[in-house]
Amino acid sequence: MLFIMNEIEMRRLQLLENTRNSYSNKYSPPAIHPRYHAAYSSLYKDEEKTTYIKHTWFIRCVVAIIIFTLFFVMNKQNEQIGTIDSAVIVHEIKRDLLSQ
Repeated sequence: MLFIMNEIEMRRLQLLENTRNSYSNKYSPPAIHPRYHAAYSSLYKDEEKTTYIKHTWFIRCVVAIIIFTLFFVMNKQNEQIGTIDSAVIVHEIKRDLLSQ
């Protein structure tokens, strides 16, 4: 017995296949060695996530360097910002570590 599909059944089959493809991860880049990343990046167009992560890492790094520099200057010159000096910051860091 030969099964012949009509238009509605063909459309349903096509929609099912499209749904499977949309939830499939076969289009994601494979785990590759960093040396070959440039060759694979032209094949896979989903580079927005890694670009976003790189940009936020740079901003977080700059903010951390600025905060550390402020702490270092406060410590060397015995300065205060409001009622906080470097001794208070060191005490709070030690208290947090000892409480765990």
